[in-house]
Amino acid sequence: MKLRTYLLPLACLLSLACSNEHYALEDFSSVRKVDTHIHLNSEDPALTDLAKEDNFLLLTINVDSGTPIDEQERIARILVARSPKQVQYLSTFNMTGWPSAGWRDSTLARLTESFEHGALGIKIWKNIGIAERDPAGKFIMIDDPAFDPVIQLVIDQDKTVLGHLGEPKNCWLPLDRMTVNNDRNYFTAHPEYHMFLHPEYPSYNEVIAARDRRSIQTYGSWELTSEVSNGISMSSQNASTSFPTWLSM
Repeated sequence: MKLRTYLLPLACLLSLACSNEHYALEDFSSVRKVDTHIHLNSEDPALTDLAKEDNFLLLTINVDSGTPIDEQERIARILVARSPKQVQYLSTFNMTGWPSAGWRDSTLARLTESFEHGALGIKIWKNIGIAERDPAGKFIMIDDPAFDPVIQLVIDQDKTVLGHLGEPKNCWLPLDRMTVNNDRNYFTAHPEYHMFLHPEYPSYNEVIAARDRRSIQTYGSWELTSEVSNGISMSSQNASTSFPTWLSM
């Protein structure tokens, strides 16, 4: 099986042939659209009902932040069971107990159960690289061998890894030198992730190098189709047939 790497845009238009004509407002509901990064942390069907009406597919992403991951998993399963043509999900794992055998076994069991319930893959978040530390106080990077069994499970199950590893380069700049207001506002509200304030934390290049080493270790190459946020790693190692299967529903 050929392993490929895709960058997932936040929304992409599918299912219409190329045309010299522009879309018009009246085409909105007929154009199939995919939101590949949304967090649906409520059982309320309002958004999925609207997605059906507007011809959207929603990929809800579980992440090791905010709402407990068990609750995210529970809600995702409910939404997928209720509206499988409108919603699918990615699972995730936490770092409690890392890198013990207990952490490994519980993480593999969790993800296996998620896959059995239809998860298309997993999300790995930026806490790996710029927040989590090992028992010796060293920052945990994604190329650490302790993650090998997790990545191998994803490959064996023909699933996908979505990685938010690190942050845009703006994260390592003072607020007044950031290039976009969105980053300036985010890091003002979340100084714990503003690396300019934490020079003892890994650099941008160190985080990206670990990402690339993981890709080379696992896939033999790192091929990006485009850049997002100054090259930071909102990307997916895709060895999976599950995404195109869902998109063709």
